[in-house]
Amino acid sequence: MPVPGAPPENAAAPRRSGAGRRLSAQEPLARSRHWQARVPFFYGWVIVAVSFWMGLIGGGQSWATGVLSLPMEQDTGWSRSAIFGALTLRSYLGAVVAPFIGPWFDRPNGVQVISLVSGTTMAIGLYLITLAQTELEFILLFGVLGGISAAGQAGAIFSSIVPKWFIRRRGTALTYATMGSGVAALLIPPMVTASVDAFGWRETWVIFAVLSFLTAALPAMLLRRQPEDVGLLPDGAAQPLPTPAGQQPVVRTEQQSWKLSEALHSPLFWILLFGVSLGTFNNGGVPASLVPMYVNKELSRDLAVLGFSIYGMFSIIGRFGWGYLLTRMHIRWVLLGIAVMGLVSTPLYLLLEGPPVLVYSAFTGFSVGGYVAFSQSIWADYYGRAHLGAIAGFAHPFRTLINGGGPVIMALCFDTFGNYGPAMWLVMLCWGLCAAALLAADPKRESAAPR
Repeated sequence: MPVPGAPPENAAAPRRSGAGRRLSAQEPLARSRHWQARVPFFYGWVIVAVSFWMGLIGGGQSWATGVLSLPMEQDTGWSRSAIFGALTLRSYLGAVVAPFIGPWFDRPNGVQVISLVSGTTMAIGLYLITLAQTELEFILLFGVLGGISAAGQAGAIFSSIVPKWFIRRRGTALTYATMGSGVAALLIPPMVTASVDAFGWRETWVIFAVLSFLTAALPAMLLRRQPEDVGLLPDGAAQPLPTPAGQQPVVRTEQQSWKLSEALHSPLFWILLFGVSLGTFNNGGVPASLVPMYVNKELSRDLAVLGFSIYGMFSIIGRFGWGYLLTRMHIRWVLLGIAVMGLVSTPLYLLLEGPPVLVYSAFTGFSVGGYVAFSQSIWADYYGRAHLGAIAGFAHPFRTLINGGGPVIMALCFDTFGNYGPAMWLVMLCWGLCAAALLAADPKRESAAPR
């Protein structure tokens, strides 16, 4: 019987082409040649480049919140919990919308439409933040409007589109595709600091609004659902040949693909969902709070921002390190290694004082960077490409429930206890439970075939 991540024993018959139908486990390649098939390199790398840029701008907004929270507090009197609560609400609303958007990424032209509409809406919301005078207005604009629009942005591309373009080189592709958020962590904090000093925090949000509007046009022009739509194969390993009249089209064989309804009957799916979701608490809570965390350690603002840049640099390095391992071992073992590193390195923040505490940024950047890059690909590795949008869309609310709670829980810990100690113990608990779930998620233990 087939198991998640294993090839099927027998190939399924190819389906006819049709608007809106999903990629089957075995599908005829496109007969006509598109311009994407005639460029001198595999077009999948264009998908990766667009994903990188979307991650840079989208991730930059999240990382900027950690830096902007301090001048926003001082200028408006808003509480830190309210500012980071808007960030959490943004994540949660994105999770509510994601299951409805996910199947669109399995349809022709769906990714272009969703990305264009969501990117434009996000730009409008960011601009209107400059007019906000109360906490409620900021929460509605950044949290509500931003959350609805963020559901169709970089995270959805990472989990639903990039894995469809790559199988053998999926680890390498995701390394570069998700690196935008890591580069944002390296570059955005000092740039935001300079912008606030020169113009103010409201004008800095205008800059992000303009960048988001420009970014919205890229997916509509360049993104495509899957390589078969433009007459290509995953990884660019071979160019499809034109099919003569009267002959059957060329057929591609790959791993077993599960439908969402089939995956939901798999106990392994729920173990993975539990473990991978818990790991995302650290993705959202720690990086977004890093600058205030260091200020709470009595470091200067400049040293705190340097600590965030160190995080960003090692987030990039971590993607290459873990990506190298991903080409040589199963995704399960890579994520397990990341969780263990996160678990054993978190006490550094609690134990170190003064500038040496910045070493925590290096370890957390290396682990979180790898987790951000590769945790979303676990669904493709276990359950195939065909219905990836639907499966990833179903998983997204659970991940976001934990991920989105990170920033506000960290802020509440500070507001309640005056420090981040209790939150760091919660970080260790989440890493530990994530590691335990991944240990239990052995694909060989799956006893049932897709139903």
